[in-house]
Amino acid sequence: MRHYQTFICCSVCMMLALFIVQFSYAEDARPNRGRVIDFIQKNLLGRQIAGAEHLTKVAAGKVDSVQSQSVMFNNLKPTKFGLTFDVEKTLKQTLFELDKSGNRSGQGSNKDRTFKRRFVISERLSTGELIGIAFSTDDQGQIKESAEYPFTADAVRVRLEGDKFTILSNSIVYADLYASATKWRPGSAESEEKYSLDKDGRLECFITVKGYDVDPTTLAKTLSDSLPTEALVEVSPAGKR
Repeated sequence: MRHYQTFICCSVCMMLALFIVQFSYAEDARPNRGRVIDFIQKNLLGRQIAGAEHLTKVAAGKVDSVQSQSVMFNNLKPTKFGLTFDVEKTLKQTLFELDKSGNRSGQGSNKDRTFKRRFVISERLSTGELIGIAFSTDDQGQIKESAEYPFTADAVRVRLEGDKFTILSNSIVYADLYASATKWRPGSAESEEKYSLDKDGRLECFITVKGYDVDPTTLAKTLSDSLPTEALVEVSPAGKR
């Protein structure tokens, strides 16, 4: 009888252990909001990252863009089914028109700006995936517009795979992309931002952006710009990287 009871206890313990392993694996594989909130709280909030100045071509190669940017996450708030957070970016950018020979013409047009985007994310009941929108906002969380940069909104997916946090975004309907240093064209921006900690515990991010021309009537997209991946690393309190 004692051996039988021991056998039963061992069997129950094995089944419970198997259940825990399976449950843990399922939770780890699912990008649920709790793990994402925890990652943002521990690794992203209040940590500024910045990239070096670099040259890229935009507007289907018709414009030189000399630019650099810095990024910071703040204002994280859990919601009943998801989360919200803000991302503030400071972009230093000068655009140069190119002539038919590919040489710069003119002195360049300064486009330096700081802008904030609010992310509103919710967990899908069908898949557990975290999706939502990101839109232009001011410090009070109100929609922000300006004469040169009207309100914009992106469709967003966020993922946490292991120790890598990824934000995927696409322009909703279409946005305004540069046609020249001073003019606009209907277009769509598609970006992938990958955040993680390096071996020294510093935050780093790799950003890849593609630009598309969009037919405003049919919304058909044609690839126009494929920008090189930009690397951003954490800035120390002294401002050194």
